[in-house]
Amino acid sequence: MAFPPDIPFEEYVQAIPEPALFICTVNDVLSFYKEELDGNSNHISTMAARKGISKVKAFEELADILSGPGSMMGVDAREREGGNEGTQGFSRASEAYKHFIPRYFAFHTLVERSRLTDLGL
Repeated sequence: MAFPPDIPFEEYVQAIPEPALFICTVNDVLSFYKEELDGNSNHISTMAARKGISKVKAFEELADILSGPGSMMGVDAREREGGNEGTQGFSRASEAYKHFIPRYFAFHTLVERSRLTDLGL
């Protein structure tokens, strides 16, 4: 979903773990409200129980992973570390991923299933 078909797989294969982790973490954060309303167990509940902290604190910790320094919000950290910089393919894949992130958030806030409209998001 993040990389258009005109970008060959070889140009972004090394970065796949980061978008995969990003997608899972975003799903955990953005589905928390819906899952709590439905009484379902979720990653945040498990994390809170395992660490002996409140669900709100666990939610904040997980959300910080998305937005804190060195976050997975993009490939900027990888670029700063010198990974694959200067290659045209990486640049195209990087740009595609950067455009994917806000669209992925928008998707979650717009679908009724997420119930985020209940929160005014």
